[in-house]
Amino acid sequence: MTECLVVLGGGPAEGDLLPPEWTRRRCEAARDLYHQKTAAGQDVSPSPRSSVYVVILTLSGGTAHTGDTIDAQGRAVHESTVSALYLIRLGVPGERIFREWCSYDTIGNALFTRLTLTDPRLWRRLTIITSLFHMPRTRAIFDAVFALDSPTPPYELHYVSVPDEGLPAAALADRVAREARSLTSWQQHRFSSLAELHTWLFRSHACYATALHGSAADAQAASQLYGGTHGRDAALGHSVGATPTHTQSS
Repeated sequence: MTECLVVLGGGPAEGDLLPPEWTRRRCEAARDLYHQKTAAGQDVSPSPRSSVYVVILTLSGGTAHTGDTIDAQGRAVHESTVSALYLIRLGVPGERIFREWCSYDTIGNALFTRLTLTDPRLWRRLTIITSLFHMPRTRAIFDAVFALDSPTPPYELHYVSVPDEGLPAAALADRVAREARSLTSWQQHRFSSLAELHTWLFRSHACYATALHGSAADAQAASQLYGGTHGRDAALGHSVGATPTHTQSS
């Protein structure tokens, strides 16, 4: 059996292609769990069906409210890649890390993890790692998405919260309030299948619907919503890493 440690992204890279501090805490928790399981002899081989094989899944193509990270060659660097590179720095073998780079929000994190990683490989045991401020909405979304279509065998989901480090108090308070609003919005939806969720995502969600492109993903709109320079907007912008598109060295 394969056990997946799932690390959610948390905003664009900082200098030297480092994840934001709160995302580094998520990666470090995954690193610790990975080493605990391998040291305990739980991790043997990907082949025998009776064994446990530990992999780490890093999630996110980017954040809708921010610009992309651009490397010295002008290429976009996905948040999942930034997390994966940091995990390699922490000593996790690269062949144990799998990246998801289609998503731009937590709903997309869950859906595209299923569609591109766990469903095709029949990986059913997941430990989802994110910050304390992000956990209530993450749990609600992942519980719902991974139950759709009654997969056989069913998914076994576990959750690990890490401390909210790296955010100023005002940014953290505003992010907690935003998370509560987003959770309420999510709870208004009821999807009966992956196909129904997929249809809604690509027709109605501003991060993915072609007809709506330019709303949530538009730089000017994002700046007005999250990148303001006064009070609450500035703090909220910081909490999602809201900075202009920037260049990183390779």
